[in-house]
Amino acid sequence: MALFGEKYGDEVRMIEVDGVSRELCGGTHVQTTSEIGAFKVVSEGSSAANVRRIEVVTGPEALKLLREHDRVLTEVAGRLRVPPEGALSAVESLAKEKAQLQRLKKDAGSEQADRLQAELVAKAAEVDGLKVVTEPCGELDRETILALSDRVKSTLADAAVVLGTIAGGRPHLVANFSSSAVERGLSAAEVIREAAEVVGGGGGGRDTMAQAGGKDPARLEEALAVARKAIESKLG
Repeated sequence: MALFGEKYGDEVRMIEVDGVSRELCGGTHVQTTSEIGAFKVVSEGSSAANVRRIEVVTGPEALKLLREHDRVLTEVAGRLRVPPEGALSAVESLAKEKAQLQRLKKDAGSEQADRLQAELVAKAAEVDGLKVVTEPCGELDRETILALSDRVKSTLADAAVVLGTIAGGRPHLVANFSSSAVERGLSAAEVIREAAEVVGGGGGGRDTMAQAGGKDPARLEEALAVARKAIESKLG
């Protein structure tokens, strides 16, 4: 292979690994690979199109890295109360247990959501022909409360639903309005902004669905009351 633009003398140094490759010298200045000693690859990636790059440490630095890996493995195995060679299987067992617990938690959360949905539907008040729900929902996470608001709205059909929760110590509000509610002049985005101001936050979204966060969880119920008042005022 000729590398045009490069300058060479009459003789060039070649590096050959039998049956593998023969290359121009790239800065490898040892007579045999045994001079390198320990050799540990630390990263591999793409440096350019169709070009792979590996980074390694050798000699004393490689030994230092290997000893550190051994120390970490020994510590992990100690915490798992297994010998080092059993650490991998112990971690796999823990991962399976975690997955099972997450499934159980999800199932429990689904049951809780079903129960809350029924309670919220029962608490719906009719305001000028529209079902209105503005209620706190404990400490559900944001994804759950959003899904819950959608389920309540779907069950009630013509509805304006505003739910509040405290997630991670902070208040969170969701407004979910049916198309019929929007046609009557209601906007989830407008209502959620008014409610968010009470808890020291802000938010936004569409006429049919909006979300907001805040800083003062103690005023969550007050914010929900403001949302109800805004809905009732708009409906006249």
